[in-house]
Amino acid sequence: MNLGNALGIAPFPEEDVSPEHLRPKSMVALLRDIGPIGVKLGQLLATRGDVFSDEWIDALASLQDRVEPLPFDAIEPVLVASWGEKWEEDFTAFERDPMASASIAQTYTATLLNSSDVIVKVRRSGTAARLEADMRILVRLAKLSERRSSDIARYRPVEFLQTFGKNLAR
Repeated sequence: MNLGNALGIAPFPEEDVSPEHLRPKSMVALLRDIGPIGVKLGQLLATRGDVFSDEWIDALASLQDRVEPLPFDAIEPVLVASWGEKWEEDFTAFERDPMASASIAQTYTATLLNSSDVIVKVRRSGTAARLEADMRILVRLAKLSERRSSDIARYRPVEFLQTFGKNLAR
């Protein structure tokens, strides 16, 4: 049985699909293919040892890997859009090499004019529109999965994803 059958996006098998038959590595590959929101969802699911087996947690935890950072010249336009052309004047120091890079944002260390050390989180350009589109895809997949598998439906993935999306938008 393949992942498409189990999620209800390929021809239906005759029998009901059990979550135990889904292959964790296939799910991780799907989440990576979906994009930043799929990766973020997988990272959240990796914390749910109460729901998933160790095999699943190990596979989902692989989504915690560091994401290759974008060069600063690709991030600076986001800073300009938020703070204006003279954004650097709000800081006495701003480290241009990110301290962390993830699927949705990068973080930088900086020092404000009042000498406070801060962390500046900069969302990657175009992320908001992509997150909305990705959430629509995930909710559609969850609806299909709920209809296809009573085992999956009992976890209420549509409701979970809608809450996840609202929290992520904040």
